[in-house]
Formats: sequence, structure tokens, C-alpha cells
Amino acid sequence: MRVTFIMTLAFIGVVLITLLVIHTIASRQLVAGTVCVVLSIAMYLSPLSIIGLVIRTKSVEYMPFLLSLFNLLNSLVWAAYSVVTRDIFVAIPNGIGCVCGVIQLTVYCMYRNSKAISPTKMEDIPQTKPNEAVHGASIQKVQEDSVIPTKVSSPRFLALQRVSPRIDPTAEDKV
Repeated sequence: MRVTFIMTLAFIGVVLITLLVIHTIASRQLVAGTVCVVLSIAMYLSPLSIIGLVIRTKSVEYMPFLLSLFNLLNSLVWAAYSVVTRDIFVAIPNGIGCVCGVIQLTVYCMYRNSKAISPTKMEDIPQTKPNEAVHGASIQKVQEDSVIPTKVSSPRFLALQRVSPRIDPTAEDKV
């Protein structure tokens, strides 16, 4: 949430600076093109973050093939368009996207038939639980419709307790 807010403020700042400070059309196109190039490169690089996990576990379980394939196809089509129109702002991110797509598909082909590392070997690989990735909170499942936060490491994290009316998890068996 905080990152989204910061990104929104940054975007609004760039728009205001572009509109209020830069007065020529060529300069505005340069600023807008640069911002779009940076964001497009970030989009093409983001799936590469999982490659380390694929190599460590020797499993492509967390790397969807279709996402990699269509990222490559998308960047190839836009790269071809940029050659026809001679647009550098389209060529740069999509050229990088082609390289990233080839890397992703190469890694996928290398590990697609590999067997995953056994659970005993997986203990050596540092992992985070899905709930610990969000503000350090881990959630203990009490019942299908109730959860209780058991650890919160960030004071900014608002821990809400949703408990079914049938069960009071803090009380002992009161029968």
C-alpha cells in the first residue's frame, strides 16, 4: 500500500513538472518517453526475479510458461513495430524485453523436466512463508472461517482478528 502511494505521488509529480516547468513539445515528449521506457523495462524485468528460485530448486513450478512466452511474443511484435516507425522509445524497452523473454524461456527449457529438490534439501534454501512476506505477520489457521494473527513485527501493521462466533480461541474448553 505504501509503495503504491509513493508511486502515485511520483507519477503526479512527473506530470506536474512536465506540464508546469517544461514548455516545449519536444522536451515533454522526451520526459514522457523516458518515464514510459523505465516503466516498460521494469515490466519486462519483473518475471526475472523468480529465476533464482527456479535455479535453486531446479523446478519451474513458480515460473508460468505462458507468461514467459507471451512476454517474448509481445516484445517481439513491438520491437518490429519500433523498427518500422524508427521510434527509440518503443525500441529500447522491447529490445530488452526480447532478451528477457529469451532468458526466461531458456531457463524454463533447461528445468522443465527436472525433478524438484527433495524436502530434506529444501531446508537449506531460505524461504519465507506467504503471510510473513506481508509486514512480517504470520497467520495461524484456527478454523476454516477464522484466523488469528500470532506474530506482528511491524507496529504499522493493523492486525485484525476475525473469529467465528462459535469458537473463542482465547478461552479454554468451557464445557
